[in-house]
Amino acid sequence: VPMETEASLNASASAFVPGGNLAETRMAAIASNTSPSVLYLTLNELGRVLLSLHSKTRPSPACEVPQYITKGRPNLLVVPEGDVFGTVLDLYRHDPSSALPKSSEVLVCTPETTAEEVILLWRRAVFSKQLHCLVNADQLDYSVSSEVIQELRQLLEVIRTHYSGCSEFALAIVCCRENEEHTWIMSALEDYRTAATPCVPPELRAYLLEKFRRQGADVVSLPDGKTWHPAARVDAEESSVRLVTSTRAGVGKSLFIKRMSDRLAGLEVNAKSLQQIGGNPSQLSHSVPIQGNTVNVSSVMDMLVELKPTPKSPMSRIFHIDVAPTIHSGLDTFLFNLLVLGSVCDGVGRTWQRAPT
Repeated sequence: VPMETEASLNASASAFVPGGNLAETRMAAIASNTSPSVLYLTLNELGRVLLSLHSKTRPSPACEVPQYITKGRPNLLVVPEGDVFGTVLDLYRHDPSSALPKSSEVLVCTPETTAEEVILLWRRAVFSKQLHCLVNADQLDYSVSSEVIQELRQLLEVIRTHYSGCSEFALAIVCCRENEEHTWIMSALEDYRTAATPCVPPELRAYLLEKFRRQGADVVSLPDGKTWHPAARVDAEESSVRLVTSTRAGVGKSLFIKRMSDRLAGLEVNAKSLQQIGGNPSQLSHSVPIQGNTVNVSSVMDMLVELKPTPKSPMSRIFHIDVAPTIHSGLDTFLFNLLVLGSVCDGVGRTWQRAPT
């Protein structure tokens, strides 16, 4: 398909809005059924549609970042293993007006992370004013590291050539200090090393609590006349996430969760939905056990997919992530993706998104 310049795309983009000439021509061709090809858009047509949609979006304001982050270039942060996720949270808590980071802004690397995933993050970052972060980059193997560094250098050259080095992008790459001698990507980014400030746990906890608290209206009126309350309403601090832990068994963790689940039945939308479907309060709380030595995301996803909500009977629910004491690998990454970034994805592309309430 012949390529078109941006000027020609802009000139013809108006033809692709609803009711435009292109829409009328396309519908007429489909009605006449002259050829199966009329059922599909060409690449040029798709490009003009996307350009028209993009022209209607509002540009995002520049984000606030810590003083040690330099915009317009990558920033390599090498921190102790226990401070990796705290450092990421510290990067985002400096902008009080923003929500928690999203999975499109933060990529947590594992040995299975592909070069394509990292390159897509690079491209989103350098053409955006939002803060983007690559976490645990030291987990990437050499072949992936080499490919993504080459792509990053090419993107930085594009920025210098076409934007006179004045890009406002903010990109942080957080690596574990313990792996500094065993990974190539940290050596390749040595010129961009930046010293991060130490994490302050009380400040991070206050930041998370503020973001986890239910926001907006306490009550939402549904089309069928029901009143919907978020499940966070039953928490003492109205937080959508609660950590219950102890150093030994039999001290009341399960009882605490059961009592919270029992209070869910008192919410109006739950009482009406349970009555409508003939259910019982046990349907409002779901236990998702994580056992073994490491977190198997695919196994967890199998359980979560079975618990998808029923659209006709909206209910506020509690998901109990029951972590066995034998787990020693992958838990921090799993919980950060699920609770902070709001979604987890397994190896076959299945994605589970957490409701913010």
